[in-house]
Amino acid sequence: IYLGHNTEKCIEKNWGNKIKELERLFESWKKRKLTIFGKTCVINSLAISKLIYNFSILQYPKDDVIKKINGLIFNFIWKKRDRIKRKTLIGDTKQGGIGVIDIESKAKSIKCSWILKLTSNEHNNIKIFLENFALKEHDISYILHTNKLDTRNHKILKRLPIFYQEILEVFNETKHSLDIDKMTTYDFLKQPIWGNRIFQYKKETLFFENWLNAGILYVKDLVNENGVKPLNYFSNILTKKHNIYCEYLVVKNVFQKHKQQFDYSLASYTNITNGLYFLFPGNQYCCIKDKKCNFYYEILKNKKFVKPCHTYKLKLELQIVEPYFSNIYTVKIIKAFDKNIADFNYRMLNNLLNNRNYLSKWKDISNMCPYCKDCVETNKHLLYECQNVKEIWNVSNKILKFDVSWKHIVVGFYHEMNEKTIIFTNLISFLALRIYKYKMWCRI
Repeated sequence: IYLGHNTEKCIEKNWGNKIKELERLFESWKKRKLTIFGKTCVINSLAISKLIYNFSILQYPKDDVIKKINGLIFNFIWKKRDRIKRKTLIGDTKQGGIGVIDIESKAKSIKCSWILKLTSNEHNNIKIFLENFALKEHDISYILHTNKLDTRNHKILKRLPIFYQEILEVFNETKHSLDIDKMTTYDFLKQPIWGNRIFQYKKETLFFENWLNAGILYVKDLVNENGVKPLNYFSNILTKKHNIYCEYLVVKNVFQKHKQQFDYSLASYTNITNGLYFLFPGNQYCCIKDKKCNFYYEILKNKKFVKPCHTYKLKLELQIVEPYFSNIYTVKIIKAFDKNIADFNYRMLNNLLNNRNYLSKWKDISNMCPYCKDCVETNKHLLYECQNVKEIWNVSNKILKFDVSWKHIVVGFYHEMNEKTIIFTNLISFLALRIYKYKMWCRI
């Protein structure tokens, strides 16, 4: 690790060498015939591990560094241009992805894991430094409950070193903010006033350090049954009064309008017991004491994930309901007996198999089947309807004692998953794979 005043040289030394290591790693593995899942295993186990240490102790790398790393990873998977959206590939297999680690989310989740060190008594030196020197006696647990994403414009947080600013920014990105229309009165009264995106004046979050120092932290501290408390109440509490009238008008403008929606008379009965409990996606409050990197990674990854594009076409063509796709990916990919079968099934589900109808869009060739002459060669025709494969499926029908349909080949037996249906799905997928391999071999 290189540290110094010259930022550009530090970036080049710290990240340039890592990028060269990744290039050498991928070049050595490109010579092997790996499936798409084999390549994912190489990326997740061998490539990402080279970056973990840098992510954990250095500032978040510049966008061009992330872009170069992503370029190397996805060029290793596809060799040429991407065939499936990158935001789809990062998803779990049950979601339609291949589980390749998203570099951006991984780097951010490693930063998030530092939150435990900022709040734990086991790392008391860090906590003392932040509260006594950078945050000037402000409680770190209250700062964590704010949700302003840009800490560089935050009057307190901008005092922190950039590394710690990034930790708080990413942590705020993982948290879930309730819409004000969906809040109960108690949720509203427990909201922090300062650095909260819900409460804005002229498109800026509120922050009056004088009020914060006086212990006015939550909405419940501002209001009573009549609305926002009178100016005289705050003038007795605040030590610096030179701008109190303007600040009071801003606060009153933001909070008085919510009086009709929420019962402010409950403010005196509201206790703040949040501590280290935070609201995360799924509307669940979780204690961050036992949460590590993987917890934050899943949140960040799921925010970026995009469903496979071909899912919509399969729903229309094969009349499949959305909830069943999780079963389809399970039975066709996770339960596949061999990774070559899983790779073939994944490509078929995402319409990545080579056929003349597809190739004719890019090359000057006919889109007709070379055997049938009068039929367009789609995936369905190539594997199921072509004259030279019908006999194979007729024989398989007799052996299996049921008629294999095109739907069985594409999505398998997804309604009910048991040992028998998994075996049938694998047998049908194996036959389809051998047909596809033989036809591609004959065209070489």
